[in-house]
Amino acid sequence: MDILWLMMNVIFCRHFAASSGFVFGSILNHLLIMHQLFVEVLTKRDLSRAGDLFSIEDRSIVTDLSILINEIQRISSSRDFNKINNDQSVIEICLTRITSAIR
Repeated sequence: MDILWLMMNVIFCRHFAASSGFVFGSILNHLLIMHQLFVEVLTKRDLSRAGDLFSIEDRSIVTDLSILINEIQRISSSRDFNKINNDQSVIEICLTRITSAIR
């Protein structure tokens, strides 16, 4: 369900960006490519790839901060979040990476 939701948002954003003609379109496409690793880690809750998030440039993370925080809020708001250690660990690493980028 998470991957389907994300794919629908990506398709909508790309369609909007292409039809709007704003510079926003090229920025959005760039961010979607740059954060593919974040997308993979967050949608699959892939703890084995979470450490690789530290290879993403700080500026790219700060630029896409609101999208990342929204996705983290969505995941951490689930009913079972407190029971699933893997999800908690993934979110903890993502937040650590975001905090590091902001500093």
